[in-house]
Amino acid sequence: MRSSAITSNSVHLKCKPEVLESYFHQQVLARGNKPLALDMGIHPSGLSRTKMRMVGLACRLICQLGLPDDCLFSADEGKSVVLRGELAAKLLSMLEHLKMPAEGIDG
Repeated sequence: MRSSAITSNSVHLKCKPEVLESYFHQQVLARGNKPLALDMGIHPSGLSRTKMRMVGLACRLICQLGLPDDCLFSADEGKSVVLRGELAAKLLSMLEHLKMPAEGIDG
């Protein structure tokens, strides 16, 4: 069952909660239970016991409510922009007027 976030100012996710769960479990395995638990400020045995339930509930919550716009970080942030729809069409139209004719450029 695919969910979409209902909060108006949140990032909508396009995946199922199970996909997020799988990702988080892989990351825990790669990082190790003890280092992760210590970084989270909890005892490693507590993370071991509750990890499956905690991750499952968190993923369902994220898929239902989304994530706030300002909480995401991209390593290549600022390098690319994706525009769609009417805004993209207007911008392309404005940029067309800025093109210089190839014959009029001194080189």
